[in-house]
Amino acid sequence: MRYSNISIGIVSIVFSSNIFALQTENSTILNVDKTPSTELGTIYVHPEYLEIEHLRNTKEIIVISKEQIQEKGHRTISDILAEVPSVSVGATGHGQIDIRGQGADQASRNIQVIVDGVPITALTNHPNQLNYDVIPVEQIERIEIIPGGGSVLYGSGASGGIVNITSSVKSVDNPVYSLSGESNSKGYRLNVNLGTRLNDNLAVTFNASKLNRDLHFVDTFRHSEYYSGGLSWDINDTQNLTVRASHLNEDSLYLENISYDKVKKYGTNYRPKIKNGKRAYLYGDRRQDHISLTYRYNTVNNISVISDAFYQKGFYVGVKELDKTVYTNAFGIRNKVKWHYMNGGELLIGIDGTVQKSQLEYYSYKKPKIFNYDKRVFAGYIANQLKWGNWETSQGIRRELTKWGFEKARYQYSIKENQIFNDTKNLWNTAFDLSLAYHYSDSGRVYARYERGYTVPDGIQVTDIVSSMNKDKKKIYHYRGTKAEPEKFNMYEIGLKDSFKFTTVNLVGWYSQTNNQMSRLIYRGNYETINALKTKRWGMDLSMIQQFGNLTLEESYSYLKGRTDYASDEIRKYIASKRYKGKTSNFLRSGLQKVPRHKVALRATYDFTDNLSASVRYTYQSKYENTMYQEDQEGKGNDQVKSFEIVDLSMKYQPRDWIQVYGGITNVFDKKYFNYSSGTGFSPTIVPGAERGYFLGLKAVF
Repeated sequence: MRYSNISIGIVSIVFSSNIFALQTENSTILNVDKTPSTELGTIYVHPEYLEIEHLRNTKEIIVISKEQIQEKGHRTISDILAEVPSVSVGATGHGQIDIRGQGADQASRNIQVIVDGVPITALTNHPNQLNYDVIPVEQIERIEIIPGGGSVLYGSGASGGIVNITSSVKSVDNPVYSLSGESNSKGYRLNVNLGTRLNDNLAVTFNASKLNRDLHFVDTFRHSEYYSGGLSWDINDTQNLTVRASHLNEDSLYLENISYDKVKKYGTNYRPKIKNGKRAYLYGDRRQDHISLTYRYNTVNNISVISDAFYQKGFYVGVKELDKTVYTNAFGIRNKVKWHYMNGGELLIGIDGTVQKSQLEYYSYKKPKIFNYDKRVFAGYIANQLKWGNWETSQGIRRELTKWGFEKARYQYSIKENQIFNDTKNLWNTAFDLSLAYHYSDSGRVYARYERGYTVPDGIQVTDIVSSMNKDKKKIYHYRGTKAEPEKFNMYEIGLKDSFKFTTVNLVGWYSQTNNQMSRLIYRGNYETINALKTKRWGMDLSMIQQFGNLTLEESYSYLKGRTDYASDEIRKYIASKRYKGKTSNFLRSGLQKVPRHKVALRATYDFTDNLSASVRYTYQSKYENTMYQEDQEGKGNDQVKSFEIVDLSMKYQPRDWIQVYGGITNVFDKKYFNYSSGTGFSPTIVPGAERGYFLGLKAVF
């Protein structure tokens, strides 16, 4: 299958910057650069999307602005998200993002990742895994994280959370010229941005970025180039049309599996053994082209209309020797109408239609393998807001149809014949929510929220492999659409947001529960998705900021825990009847699999002068359980993923309004830790954490 790309942008030798200061939607902007400062108090970063604006008063929303994605030496989106206390990156698998403790087997499904209004969530993580580092950090305008909710507005997977990424091309209305670059212990980053207004009604922008990054082990790397461009046309005083396009070209080489004993013996010098003349590396090559169009219309009758259309095409590679290349394409349209009625009333109506396809065909041991998926989602929703006095309430409902289609091939050894199976699965789901907020002061509010959400099966779970005997008494395996039902979630959240003279406070408590969590049952060559488990998750998020003269202090803490058990005694007996041995009833009671219970982030920033500042950041993450069953844990040495503490330092100097120099040290004390562990026994697969690193960068804005 041949691949054609679209390349929009320019290439240049440039300079880049990255300063990061985490803050939630109800927090402050730190006066550490020459942008207009805001005094300590309540602020809100106005969202590009009507959906997020609808949620902001009755839901926890974490906003990371462009000004905050600086100074820290972040190289990828994963680096940025990893510092958010309620988010874990890589703890459940390569590149996976886990929000509010979804844990192993759930994190990849209970999430939606959206870039400039376009969903990019992977259809499946098998056989190739995919990360979400699709945009250079230099070209990110902001990131909005909605932990545990938003099902009415976003649909399946919102029970974990939403990561909404806005690129600088999305904000083409405010074009700038900038050059930036950074050198660090693992490589370098370069970026250029050129933007201008051609006249009062027309603006254009072009971006180009390059990343060269060495990974943890010798000979492993990640290199990428990213180009984007956009045009914004103000048709008249009430209408605007924006067109955006981008191209990503990435080549990478990494290790997927390495045991603890090999890391202990070889350290970063480990190389996999040579097999068939090659070392067993995995390839993360990826190409992705994207084009989108946004039309906005603001009427004189308090009605706003936004329509987003997009098309995306690309591929990514898993193991190059087997030519495991997954070709993907997606297209769709999202329409929203917002009506301001009465005094403070708002009605949001949306209609969505998206299509995602992926195609993987290769040979394994001279036998053909086919994994082709087609997912079509059609949905409509209504969300309403009412305000009276100091009270505010919102209600919403969504109805969604997911049409799953698949094509898979299996070689039948019993009859020495390859067979291709096709099937479809139509899934209807409904989400609804209800929330109430009380604004007890100009800066403070409390709120309570209930949400009913759902998660549909992914590309693996939507297909079962079941065996039967043919007329010749030979065992035949068949693919079929699963009989499992989509997971249903009940989510509760209470929160307090306020700004006092001495501190800002954002406190959230939450609880999530499902009685039909899907699990993959494997027995005697059969693979079956069943609604096997009931799971409860609960936790709290706390963030605060204080400012004492030139000193700013920030504290963030996240706590979460959960319980998993069989959905019923009947399910337990059914699973016991299918398995050869054990592990049928004794679940861990200490928590969820691969979910850290505690995460703490502390940061102190001191402004020596108006132009010079320094920051120190402390991060703590508690250990997590590596198994689901108590039997696996007892006496097996599953303690590779222990708690760890990291300290980072950074400085910034801005001698002129248009130029900025920054640098720092990550993992100052060179702590040895692990981000991920899989399997049981003394040598499970692990992913070591980053060693001590240095970075120095420069940025110029014209």
